[in-house]
Amino acid sequence: MKLVAFEPAHLRQLDPGTANLMPRPGVAFSLLDADRVLGCAGLVPMAGHAEAWALISDELRARPMILHRLVVRALRMLDDRWPTPLLAVVQTESRTARNWLERLGFRRNGRDANWVCYERNGTLSGGSTMADSDRAESC
Repeated sequence: MKLVAFEPAHLRQLDPGTANLMPRPGVAFSLLDADRVLGCAGLVPMAGHAEAWALISDELRARPMILHRLVVRALRMLDDRWPTPLLAVVQTESRTARNWLERLGFRRNGRDANWVCYERNGTLSGGSTMADSDRAESC
């Protein structure tokens, strides 16, 4: 497996339904196993925070420890280089994703009928750095 710079074609290989989808500019990578794309993820800088995004293959989802180790390693690297909070939004019904974000140090800070917004302050211990007034606008 190797981590490479993200290319839009990687998204299309993961899910042909994403043919017209292009993530906003930011930092993004893809995980490849030989010529197969296992996942793509990135960060999009916003005013006062960054938004995390990911699309993960069923194959990688079936190997949760590998996925977890990769994300923890990436978050530790970001702790020193990314001073703003990270936000992640997941579907309300996805309990597995919500539990995983909490294990990664994200804390819930917003919710509606379909989505839950999580925030991570830049350390693996979690916590919050955003003012309450900023949360409503960013989530």
